[in-house]
Amino acid sequence: MTPVIDIRIGKGGEGSGVRGHTTERPTSEGRPEGVGPLTPLSDKALRAQQAYVSANFEEQKIADEQERIVANALGLPRTPDNDTWDLHSPSHSVGVELKTMIKQTNDKITMSKSALARKTDFIEHAGTGFRAFTVVADKRGGATRYYVREGVGSFRLGTMQQVNLSQLKEIVRGSRTS
Repeated sequence: MTPVIDIRIGKGGEGSGVRGHTTERPTSEGRPEGVGPLTPLSDKALRAQQAYVSANFEEQKIADEQERIVANALGLPRTPDNDTWDLHSPSHSVGVELKTMIKQTNDKITMSKSALARKTDFIEHAGTGFRAFTVVADKRGGATRYYVREGVGSFRLGTMQQVNLSQLKEIVRGSRTS
C-alpha cells in the first residue's frame, strides 16, 4: 500500500490569480499608490515607434530567401539565426549583416543597440583585416535593388552604394571598399 503524502501548497502572493488574493486597486491615473507618472517618450523614440514595421511569417520567408540568394552570390556561408552576422567567413575575415526591405515606407534600416554592440565587440576582437558590411535587399516595388556600405549601423539608403550582385561580390570579397 502506497502511503499518503500530505503536501501543503500555500496560496500565492498578491496578484497570483489565486481566489481571495487581490492586488491593490490602482489610484489616480490608473497607477498603484506611490508610482509616479510615466516618463513621456522622446521625439526620437516616438518616431521610431511610429516607423516600426513588424514582419509576419511570409515576410520572414522572403527575407530568408534573400539571405540565401546573397550568400550564394558572395560565396559566403550563412550563419544560424541569432548569430552576430547573417553571413560570416572567418577564412575571408568578413561579416555581412543583411536587411531586407519589403513594406517599409521610409528609406532607412535600423540596427538595435544590442545587435550593434555584439557586432562592434566582434569587430574589436577579430583583429586587423576583418571587414564588416551592411547590405540591404530592397524588394519594394519591382526588381530587387541591392545597397552596400562598409561598417555596421542604422543607415539611410541614400548613404549606401547601390550595386548589383556581381558588384556586391567585388566589394565584399575583393579589395575594393565603398
